[in-house]
Amino acid sequence: CSSDLSPPLLFPGVRRSIAPRNDEAGTLYTLLAQSQLHQAPGSIGLEESQRTLQLARRLASARAQLLAELKQQVQRLQAVTSEKSQLAQELSSLQDSHALLQSNFEVLKVGGVTASAGSADKKEAQIG
Repeated sequence: CSSDLSPPLLFPGVRRSIAPRNDEAGTLYTLLAQSQLHQAPGSIGLEESQRTLQLARRLASARAQLLAELKQQVQRLQAVTSEKSQLAQELSSLQDSHALLQSNFEVLKVGGVTASAGSADKKEAQIG
């Protein structure tokens, strides 16, 4: 299984003959890990220890840098989200104002046509 942390994935030289049940997988993994540890040297040399320490320091530095970048990105995301919310409110306000102005314009057009017709009738009455 690909989701199974089975020993063949961790220990390429060791193969399983049958697939263990879930409760057996942990035991098999533990036995294979113990076997690997027994085959490993009891101690490491000074150079290897120094390389390991340097690697650990580089990884810690990279982790700190990534955490700082992540914190900045979270702050930017919060700022952008806040700005988006403000812009949405402003858009809603503008849409309401536009609808009101459109309605007023329609009233003025209708009122202007009525007023024009009324003044034309008055002029005709004065002429006639």
